[in-house]
Amino acid sequence: MSRDASRVEQASSTPRPAPSGAAPAKEYPVREYIGAMCLELAQMARWDGDERLAVLLEAASGRANEPAPVREVLETIDRIVRSA
Repeated sequence: MSRDASRVEQASSTPRPAPSGAAPAKEYPVREYIGAMCLELAQMARWDGDERLAVLLEAASGRANEPAPVREVLETIDRIVRSA
């Protein structure tokens, strides 16, 4: 079975907007979930013999368990145009 790589979306560094009517982000343990998933993926990488990938995933898990960075709102041209 072949996979069509063109269907895979690249990860974006910009956060997605919360869906309308969604509860505040504080109610969802997103970072904890990411950390736990990274640990599980690290274990899978080890089972597959890829120690380097396992170490990277463990590092990502560690980062996910740190407090979220405080981001300043970036001034974008879209925000400037909308506020005018």
